[in-house]
Amino acid sequence: MIKPMLRRLFLLAAGIIGLSLIAFTASDTLFPRQEVNGAPMLVRYGRWLACASPIKFGERPQVLPDGDVIRDPWPIDEPLMWQWFRAGPPLSMPGQASVTAADPPEPKQDALRISQERFTKANADLKSENKSFESLLKDYASETHIKNAVDEKGRILPDVLAELRPNTSLPSWTPLAAEADKVFGLAEAAQKARSDLIAVLRTKPYPEAGVPLIPGIMSVAAPDLGWSTRLGRPVCCACVLAFLLTLGMSAAAALLALPIRAIENRRTGRVLGKFISWPVALGVAVAISILLSHELRVFPDSGLHVPDAASMTLWPSPSPGGGLERGLVLDALWHLCLPVACLAAAGAAIRLRSQRPATPLSPQSQAKLCGVIWPLFWISMLVECGFSLPGLGGLGLRAIALQERELATAAAVFIGASGLILHATVELARRRASK
Repeated sequence: MIKPMLRRLFLLAAGIIGLSLIAFTASDTLFPRQEVNGAPMLVRYGRWLACASPIKFGERPQVLPDGDVIRDPWPIDEPLMWQWFRAGPPLSMPGQASVTAADPPEPKQDALRISQERFTKANADLKSENKSFESLLKDYASETHIKNAVDEKGRILPDVLAELRPNTSLPSWTPLAAEADKVFGLAEAAQKARSDLIAVLRTKPYPEAGVPLIPGIMSVAAPDLGWSTRLGRPVCCACVLAFLLTLGMSAAAALLALPIRAIENRRTGRVLGKFISWPVALGVAVAISILLSHELRVFPDSGLHVPDAASMTLWPSPSPGGGLERGLVLDALWHLCLPVACLAAAGAAIRLRSQRPATPLSPQSQAKLCGVIWPLFWISMLVECGFSLPGLGGLGLRAIALQERELATAAAVFIGASGLILHATVELARRRASK
């Protein structure tokens, strides 16, 4: 019993990691980085996976007051073609901090802010100079007529050039060597700024995240998927809220589709199941929803709250002008009426298609209910896009529209992982029912 369960958990974890790699690759293609000599895609994926994993290695990250997480900066990338100009790339050096761990939090936080600004500026200057160096390197490769030195996208391939000896007699070599000296100087400055920033972080200006297992080596903390500047919250928090909304809509629609059980095993239900599919039922329900929302104005047509929801209380309360204010909870339920009704129509059609007899509260009935939630979870993402709801489907489209790499990657991972987990739950319920 334990071995099959461990095998399923291992396969589930492997599937989620594979999905995360696909999602990271897709977001890397959709939102290409404008970097010269940036880290390879697999290296960046490994860094992202280290942040997303609940098991952390190295120093524990620190949590800012707004919920964002700050950790040691990643290593500085090696300058392009350093083999031609130096014996080795710039090395990291010991950092210096103007504060100590015994100082009060305010001075340490001020020192951290100053160190971050210096490191950001040094890193930006280095990237800008790298672009100039790459442009001169293209001119040099063009003058020497080196084949395959530039790919189809116009990017330099350092591995091809590194195998050759530089021709210092060419006119393009002099400006290239002068630019290389500037790049190396800025790379050393960026290394120094990074070391100073790490030294300030070691004074612990903010509380550390998670629980240490081996101090300084291993710890357990909440996954860090980045920070969404447009939403003003951590990406993980936004994805969890979106997942709960999508799953809640799917479960509510599956429960609302339960009354169809009275006819699903009868002749009428079997006949309807042959002619009514979930796309037809969903299309009819959406058409009725458009009539009720746009034409009759009975229900809201989009969103999860009214525009002035920020001034609402959580629960219903008397309004200043008299009457009763709905509150955030009732307002959200009111906006979810039509989307859940559309999903319930699709769920009823799915149940009619299933001809397996089941009695109330039996394992077969529970398995059928889980089997309805599984497709409704995917259908709900289509409904969210139509009704502009902040579920997983709507969140993913919004991330693509806003060009937010971290949010799009996390939304894709949550969608795939949720689908795998729900599919495993359905399979377990069906196996239990078959026994």
